[in-house]
Amino acid sequence: LPLPVQEQMVRSMKGLEGCEITTPGYAVEYAYLSPLQLNVFLEHRSIKGLFFAGQVAGSNGYEEAAALGLTAGINAALRARGKEMLVLDRTQAYIGVLIDDFTRKEQKEPYRMLTSRDEYRLALRHDNADRQLAEIGHKLGLISREQVGRIKEKHTRVTFQHEICTEESRELR
Repeated sequence: LPLPVQEQMVRSMKGLEGCEITTPGYAVEYAYLSPLQLNVFLEHRSIKGLFFAGQVAGSNGYEEAAALGLTAGINAALRARGKEMLVLDRTQAYIGVLIDDFTRKEQKEPYRMLTSRDEYRLALRHDNADRQLAEIGHKLGLISREQVGRIKEKHTRVTFQHEICTEESRELR
């Protein structure tokens, strides 16, 4: 609202009749497509081949926009090639939670991904995301078979070290 309108409104409140606004307030309004108009591929439900992501689709935040943009871009490329499109499940990745919430639940405000929204948050962690998504990344041509092997080897070593630590901890009791 313009400063004079803000001043008039604030000064109409008891006790603030003589106040002075030093920094006027402002509002940011987003015009966006309802994410409920999108399917799980981030494609418009009625206009095949039209994909949306980011703020125009009702998300808020850089991470959400990047995740949606990556997924929408992958699916647009897969659609153009006539291949099966990517759907990440809630059990596989936070992007899966984001897209599931985003496209199936009515949002009252721009969407932010919070770990508390995910019922699988104990299994979806930064330290195992590469293992959970490596095969999908390879199938999409995003990483090589060699990279998948290195990821698996890393997690094998981590599991082995965890077992050693667990065994030593038991022996100390």
